[in-house]
Amino acid sequence: MAGPIVPRAVYKDLIPRGLRRVSVATLGGRESFDIEYYVVEVRGLIAHKPPTPDAELIGVEVGLEIAPRPWVEMCRWHSGPLDRPDDPLSRIYCTSPAQGFCRQHRRSERALYDECFGSQGERGLWACKALDETASMEYAVYLTAFYSPSAPVKVGVTRRFRLLERVAEQPHIAATAVAFLDSAYKARLLEIEIGRRGIARQSTRKTRIARYIRRMEPLIALRRAAEEASSLAGENWGGKLFAIEPPGSISDPAQPRPGLKFTLGGYWGGLLGLRSRGATIWVKSGDIMHKTSLAYAEA
Repeated sequence: MAGPIVPRAVYKDLIPRGLRRVSVATLGGRESFDIEYYVVEVRGLIAHKPPTPDAELIGVEVGLEIAPRPWVEMCRWHSGPLDRPDDPLSRIYCTSPAQGFCRQHRRSERALYDECFGSQGERGLWACKALDETASMEYAVYLTAFYSPSAPVKVGVTRRFRLLERVAEQPHIAATAVAFLDSAYKARLLEIEIGRRGIARQSTRKTRIARYIRRMEPLIALRRAAEEASSLAGENWGGKLFAIEPPGSISDPAQPRPGLKFTLGGYWGGLLGLRSRGATIWVKSGDIMHKTSLAYAEA
């Protein structure tokens, strides 16, 4: 087997598919929602082969396999800018083993961003303030709806230019933006307050993806939460909903099994489709990213 490949990101395009009206049954009759739909077109994986740090594209037609364990996890830093889109093929990735960020990049803007929106308590808020001092960006506070009887709406924050792509990384029925802010600290505080008031949850809860991705009832809860969250931010909700349309067939994620030979077969909601022997196996992309998890398939 050749040397390991470290996948870093799914290289994809989000293609508009137009506005579609969805009708939801209620106790009082039916309600309609207009949703702007997109579909994912996968172009390949952004990856590199240690010790080489340069990013390259591994296309959808290339035969790959899941590498033997144990895998080495690599530092998540790369040279791309944090405040604007970039060409991912021009990136240089850190090749130091680390869970998260290595010692050299532990105080980088990218590490501060991850800590700001990924850590709880004072540590996370400190990182948000530090990030505001080093980088000027606009942030989107958004809500996503998914089928969960107890808590169907989730709140999150991302850089405004990545809103669509960030939602594409999560299982969802629909999403909407509720506020745009020029401060990571203020955006994080708003996210926390929306969660504290019970308008939407902050954490992801496990649910069966394949069974519920086309259930539209949570749209009613999403609209109500969006109105409350926008009011909390001192804004009026514009009513715009959007979604990344799921593929025609999707299954609940499986564990990536070492030795599995595949080509890329799709992407949706943070799940990567591995086409193997005429079937598509879905795995969580986070289970294999930033690790020495792949190799070229042997003939």
